[in-house]
Amino acid sequence: MAFGLIAALLVVTALRFNQRDLGPIGSVTGTVVDGNLGDAALYIRYVEALRGTIDSLPPAPFRYRPLTPLLAAPLPFEPMTAINVVNVVALLGGTWAMWILLRCLGATERLAYAGCLMFVVSFPTFYYGTIGYVDPLAITLMIAAMAAVVAGRDVVVGVIVVLAALSRESTVIVVVVAIAWIATTGRPRRELVRWGLAWSVGFLATVALIRIGLQGSGTNVWEPSLDLALTNARRPRTWLSAALTLGVPVALVVAKSPYLGRLDRRLLLVFGLGGALSVALFAYALTAAYSDGRFLWPIYVFSVPMAVLLLQAARPVEDHQADLVAPAGSQSDVA
Repeated sequence: MAFGLIAALLVVTALRFNQRDLGPIGSVTGTVVDGNLGDAALYIRYVEALRGTIDSLPPAPFRYRPLTPLLAAPLPFEPMTAINVVNVVALLGGTWAMWILLRCLGATERLAYAGCLMFVVSFPTFYYGTIGYVDPLAITLMIAAMAAVVAGRDVVVGVIVVLAALSRESTVIVVVVAIAWIATTGRPRRELVRWGLAWSVGFLATVALIRIGLQGSGTNVWEPSLDLALTNARRPRTWLSAALTLGVPVALVVAKSPYLGRLDRRLLLVFGLGGALSVALFAYALTAAYSDGRFLWPIYVFSVPMAVLLLQAARPVEDHQADLVAPAGSQSDVA
């Protein structure tokens, strides 16, 4: 199964590698036609600056996302290729982390494999995975953080959220969701306070230090704009890419929603919160950036586990035991 997932990922990520779309794909994506690298040009510039071939880092907020460029800069490839090699390795790691997360949540091996396949053979992995952006590593770190918190590896969560802060600021979503997870486990309040503060301070301090150390031109935040909101609202690409990004996992959650009552309510609350925050990020991006489905990619961290566990809950209960699908090691009972 592992070799199948690796092979599938390599095929999916090869289709748009370096924005050199294979075959007729370019006529659909437009990349081959207009040659516009988008934000990738700024991350290429970041790698070049780290290598010393140019003098200046890209403007904010791109300069505040150093992790992928730092990993790409030492590689013996031209900058775009180096970034995308990092992205492929990151997505391999994200697939492994998804497997761990699903198994920790109680999914069977077969359904955990199906969930990993949903992540690998998906529109965002194909469309955004190897085009020179930093999102793949950010998504991987979010999945890894959720796997660690579900497994009870609190120190590991702390390390991951610091790395996530170095990758992309929108990964703050997973800090909130991780705190919500331990808040609903019945663990002592002092542990909630200790780890909630540690993760929050670690993330926020890292973000602050990056901004202090790498001050430069550009804006630190997305500024809402009515013009951008109207532009996004009129762009078919905005809504088509969003629908394609939601994809199979969200479709399965909707289709299997009659079985939501069989899932642990803690899981529904926490992973539902993660999904809602992901949608909120996309909604904000509609007003403050040239938005597309890439801003919805974080929802896979939460929708894939929900889809897998709903598929499992929908299966016939052969042994007539309790019909609840609860996370492994759950300390809470569901009424």
